[in-house]
Amino acid sequence: MRSPSLTPALACLPVVLAGSAKAQSAQPTAPYRHTLAVSSGVNFTDRLDETASPRPFAGVGTAAALRYRFEPGRWSLTVEAGGARAAYQPRDELAGSESAIAGDVSLGVEREVASSHSIALRLGLTADTRAELLEHRYADVASTLSSFVTGFSTLGPSASLRRSLGSGEVSATAVVPVVGLALQPYANTRQEREPISLRHVDFSALRGGSLDVRYESSRTARLGVVAEYRMRTFDYTGGWRTRSFTNATSLGFVARFGTKAR
Repeated sequence: MRSPSLTPALACLPVVLAGSAKAQSAQPTAPYRHTLAVSSGVNFTDRLDETASPRPFAGVGTAAALRYRFEPGRWSLTVEAGGARAAYQPRDELAGSESAIAGDVSLGVEREVASSHSIALRLGLTADTRAELLEHRYADVASTLSSFVTGFSTLGPSASLRRSLGSGEVSATAVVPVVGLALQPYANTRQEREPISLRHVDFSALRGGSLDVRYESSRTARLGVVAEYRMRTFDYTGGWRTRSFTNATSLGFVARFGTKAR
């Protein structure tokens, strides 16, 4: 019996290898190590801060953020700083109002643990520090105005999914805080200054999390646009109760620089 010839298989081998190389080269890569994004948007918040009042409030605010990301290989380091200003009205039928100025800084470190075609999964840790100056106008005849300062610093695991979409990239990042520190003096800063006292926070007194859905255009271009939606819940019961639910939408620009080593 005649053995089948290997010639057709050998002839097809270069075609197969070329096709494999083409498929690998078609997989999305991030050609820049550094990414800098500036964005601004609108926040819608329902909140309760018992340092000022046991009543729930809700309102709209504006925010701006500066975000830097460094990606050396499978690792990524993200630093974000932002500020917000908002005005709130009571959800009951009583009078009164609140306004707040807030700032936050977050640091996240993640590593890619799995990838398939155009989708990548990253796991890591995120540290988040937030401070707020809240001005509460009471429903009395004199419309008394008091100011309160609060701050929280939390640490928790994060998970990100990234997927190429057209020439850009869409990502979803979830963070769950599990431990931290709380600064929550029950003092009107217009009249008195309490010493700084930090309280340890664990998971039994802290519930919440955030989900950030983000789109960045044209990963291969130096400049692009960014659109983001962020949902955040926070509920602290270890001291004066602080509870909030925020929906935030923002738009901005992104710049990339520093090519990756090949």
